Amino acid sequence: MKNLLINLYELAAAMLPFFIVYALLSKKPKKLEHFIMAFIFACYIFAVYHLTNTGTLYDLLVYKMSHTADIINFEPFSMTIDWVGYLQNILLFIPFGMLLPLFFKRPNFLLCTLSGTLFSLMIECSQLLNKRSSDVDDLIMNTLGALIGYLLYKLILERLLKGKLQNLSRLEPLFYILAMFAGRFFLYNELGLAKILYGF
Repeated sequence: MKNLLINLYELAAAMLPFFIVYALLSKKPKKLEHFIMAFIFACYIFAVYHLTNTGTLYDLLVYKMSHTADIINFEPFSMTIDWVGYLQNILLFIPFGMLLPLFFKRPNFLLCTLSGTLFSLMIECSQLLNKRSSDVDDLIMNTLGALIGYLLYKLILERLLKGKLQNLSRLEPLFYILAMFAGRFFLYNELGLAKILYGF
């Protein structure tokens, strides 16, 4: 039950900013398909933040980034990550490459791939706040995952959803990503809540 409360707290810290931003961007009535698409994208972004344990303000206050020199790897394919880790990093970003093009009338390979790289870079940098390692291999594999996702979008989703999501805005994903990251960064204090719940 206590772990569930922590998870719900994490969910609220990220999803509340999403709903606020969605409401601000939806001054004109939107189709139901628009909300469903935006909500699916937000759920995916939350899952990425959760699985990668992106850093927060409270991590910065605890660890003070005194450990960063030992946990950054700039050497590509140095095998600091095993093949399972490589595969996980690829799979994690395939949905990003599939969902992002739905926000663009004319999506292209370069835009989606570069967006995946920048999103991954933001996550890697945030992990410096909480003693998780930052590895250039993660960046490479995440980018590859976004590329594969884009190719799957072109092969499958583009044909299935063509013409059904015309109200989507190309800036929406950026607003959702940043708002949800900010919500988690400023509002999510896992250790603080754990101390209250477990009394340590």
